[in-house]
Amino acid sequence: MEKSNSEYRQNFRSFPTLHSSDTPALHKELCELNTLTKAWLAGGIKMTRELKRTYFIFLLPSILGFSLAGGAKAYDLIEIGSGNFIQIAGPTIFILCVAFAIAFPIFYRTLFAHKSRDLICVSEKELLKFERTLINVVMITPYLALIAYVFDLPRFYTASAILIGLYAVYYFYPSKSRLAFERRIFRVK
Repeated sequence: MEKSNSEYRQNFRSFPTLHSSDTPALHKELCELNTLTKAWLAGGIKMTRELKRTYFIFLLPSILGFSLAGGAKAYDLIEIGSGNFIQIAGPTIFILCVAFAIAFPIFYRTLFAHKSRDLICVSEKELLKFERTLINVVMITPYLALIAYVFDLPRFYTASAILIGLYAVYYFYPSKSRLAFERRIFRVK
C-alpha cells in the first residue's frame, strides 16, 4: 500500500521543528558528539593498524613456508617420514588445528565477555590485548597445516588442516568492520 505525496507532506509537518533559540545548544551538542565519534574512530583505526601488523607478521612466514615446501615437493627434495610418525601426527595435528582455530577462540572470547560483563565499558588497551592474544593463538593453525603438508600426512588430515588454517586466516583477519563490531559489543571507550 503506497502513500500519496500529501500523506508524506502531512507526516513531515508533524515532526517537531527547531526554534532559533535551540540552535546554539544543539550545535554545541552535535560538535561534542562529533568530537567523541572522531576520537572513537581514530582509536579503532590505530587498533586496526596494530592488529593487522601482528596478523601479517604471523601470516607471511607460513605463506613463504608453503611456497618453499611446494617447490621442494615438486623437485622431490623432501623425503616422507616413517609410518608410525604419520599415523600419530595426522590425528594430533588435526585435533590441534581444531583446538587452536575453533575451540580456543570460543573459550577465550567467552572468558573475556564473562570478565567484562559487569563493567560499564572496556578500555581500548584491554580489547587490544584480547584481540592480539586471539590472533597470536589462532595464527598457529597455518603452521600446523604447513607441517601436515610438508610431512605428507594422509589426505584427510592434510586437507582438513589446510581448510581449518584457511578458516582461521579468513575469519580472524582484523578488518575495520569486525573491530568496530567488537568495540560496540564490549562498549570500548
